[in-house]
Amino acid sequence: MSVYIEKDGKRWQIKLGADLKVGDHIRTWWQPGCDKITALAPYTGTYKNDILQGARLASFALNKTGMTIEAWMLFHVLADANE
Repeated sequence: MSVYIEKDGKRWQIKLGADLKVGDHIRTWWQPGCDKITALAPYTGTYKNDILQGARLASFALNKTGMTIEAWMLFHVLADANE
């Protein structure tokens, strides 16, 4: 089952971090408020078998420093960009 919301004049799908894929445009805290995932790699740091189990490191088109994507987190994914 997919869940969609309308916000900021756009249609967003709610996805778990575990379900994100390369090409998804997610809502972000940095400007302009949405960025495209360009790569996903497994998190291999200190907490990989503990609190960050199943986490991935995401690279983005605009934010070159990336972000940790935890499997249980919820994200707004721009629905129209992937359809």
